[in-house]
Parts: sequence; structure tokens; C-alpha cells
Amino acid sequence: MKIITISREHGAGGRVVGLELAKMLGVELFDRDIVRELAKESKLDYEFLSDESETLHKAESFWSKITPIQYDQKDALYEMQKEVVLDFAKKGAQVIVGRCSDAILEDAGYDVFNVFLYGSEKIRVLHVNEKVDSNDINAVHRFMKKIDAERKAFYNKYTGRQWGDYKNYNLLIDTSVVGIETAAKIIYDAYNSSLK
Repeated sequence: MKIITISREHGAGGRVVGLELAKMLGVELFDRDIVRELAKESKLDYEFLSDESETLHKAESFWSKITPIQYDQKDALYEMQKEVVLDFAKKGAQVIVGRCSDAILEDAGYDVFNVFLYGSEKIRVLHVNEKVDSNDINAVHRFMKKIDAERKAFYNKYTGRQWGDYKNYNLLIDTSVVGIETAAKIIYDAYNSSLK
């Protein structure tokens, strides 16, 4: 069976779609579990690593806290993340959200079904604002754009691919149009069709 990877724009519902899809398929979801494993292996705080493992400048901050060595610290974080993703992949059919898992697994020879979730900025800002509960929508919008820019830079550097480019994915879904439950159902149906 194939491993489903979900890449996403911030606020497009990657984790929620992944949870729904994993439930529909009766498989495990790995998302923050990758970060928990990184935290366990590196003996660093989970909260610190939770969003840092997909960004460039925060990866630098991570390594500067634990070592004075001036090698490219982002590379070491990516290699740790890569090993954790590959360890999870050995468990078989599952859903993995983010962390360059689509490229990592494909490059390692795994049979994958890669999905990219995106949405209108207006709807994504509303989704992000539900989590952060801010009165400043402009600040939420800037934060969302910053996260996407950081994810894109990290992904592009370490995979040699373009984040969000349709050529890297089997399926792209605008969750601001179809919604979360429908997105999970579309992925479920497309995934099952790809197994035939």
C-alpha cells in the first residue's frame, strides 16, 4: 500500500484533513509525532521544535542553542527529520503531514500518494485566527504568509523541488472551496483509485 503525504499551505487544514483521512483509511497519522520524535532524540523541548522543523531561520536558531559548531546547522536538522520520517514509513500504510515527507519518501523509493492542500488567503486567515484568537487580522495574515514563505524556502532548499508545484503531487485540493470533510473524501477516493 502507498503512504499518503499531505503538504499544505498554513491554514488550509492539513492536520484536520489528515486526521479525517487516517480515520477513513484505518491507518495512523504522523504529523506532530515527527516533531515529538525529533524532540526525544535531540532532548530538546517539543514546543520549541513544533513549527521549527519546516523553517530555515528557526532551524538555525535550534542548532545555535545546542552547539557552537558553525557548519550548516539547517542540514543537520533536515537529516534528523528525514530519519524520523523514514522510520515512520517503515510502519507501512499511513498518512504523513508535512516535513518534506513527500520528497523524502519518494527519493527513498517508497510508493507514495502526494497531496497538496491550499486555499484562498481569506479563508485560511480565518482558520488560523480560530487557533490564535487574535483581534488583529492583519497580523494573522502576516504570520500566515511568513509561515508559508519559511516552509517554501525550507522545502525548496532540501528537496530540490518547488513547494506547491503541481508536478510534485498526485492531487491538489483547494480546501477553501470544497471544505475539510470533502477534501478528505476526495483524497480517499483518489487514493483508492490509484491502487487499482
